[in-house]
Amino acid sequence: MRNYAILATFTFAIAKGWAEEPPVIPVPLPGAVVDVTKPWPSPEVVQGIKMPAARSKKEVEPVLAAVKPMTEEEKRRPFHIVLCAAVKDAGHNGVGFHDYPIWRERWTMILAGVPGVTVEPADKWPTEEQWKKADVVAFFHDNPVWDATKAPEMDAFLARGGGLVFLHFSMNGQREPKALAERIGRAWTGNKWLRGDVNLKYSPHEITQGFPTSDIRPEEPYWKLFGDGEGTTTIAAMEADGAAQPQVWSVERGSGRVFVCIPCHFTWTHDDPLFRVLAYRGLCWTAKRPLNRLDAAIYTGARVSEP
Repeated sequence: MRNYAILATFTFAIAKGWAEEPPVIPVPLPGAVVDVTKPWPSPEVVQGIKMPAARSKKEVEPVLAAVKPMTEEEKRRPFHIVLCAAVKDAGHNGVGFHDYPIWRERWTMILAGVPGVTVEPADKWPTEEQWKKADVVAFFHDNPVWDATKAPEMDAFLARGGGLVFLHFSMNGQREPKALAERIGRAWTGNKWLRGDVNLKYSPHEITQGFPTSDIRPEEPYWKLFGDGEGTTTIAAMEADGAAQPQVWSVERGSGRVFVCIPCHFTWTHDDPLFRVLAYRGLCWTAKRPLNRLDAAIYTGARVSEP
């Protein structure tokens, strides 16, 4: 009888867990029709964190207005972007975070809506042809194939003036963090992190023109990373362990540029228009394009309130 009681309790616990599971939101398949005119339908609560309120346009418009208008020639100059993602990594299989394929499918379509901009998706790592064609390569994944043998491709790309963007866990150094940190400033090796409200404090930089002094939003920052950040310029930091911990930074390597942004763990963050200004300016800065070159895509499918 005791064994039946244990089995019944165990069965009830499983059933209760299933009942409390959030609704499964399918990942768009390659080539599937994705409605990018609306925000991605993330659950209201992800990993115990409540989705923040939609951003008001009143917060965003002064930031956009802080950058001088582009010339007609700058608007016509071709801009080729490669977005590199992978399947969700083990341990991050829940809904609403580390949604690498969703980011790639949505941003490929959103950014391609800007006149003169072409966008190409990549799986895990760019192909040789993509490295040759791209003005900027952006990564959002767990850097699954990284090792030091990939470094020469990055070096050649930077040497010809290419731009690199690393979002969140893409700074994962795997078993060879030194080679990655030497190129992007710092790398993840299983360091400190938290999940909850983060007060990002912005520093003066081309990219932060018009930005508020600080902004509080729920996210997942990393700190105490591998590497000393040699040559990097901090764009945004948070306070932790009694010191400012860089969360967004830039670095120039030879003729090339690198932009790293850690706080974009949640899928809803990618639809925050202020985050998009930050990330899109990062793309433009690394590619040496006008910082507002992608502004036409800021509000496409974004979580924004009126006015």
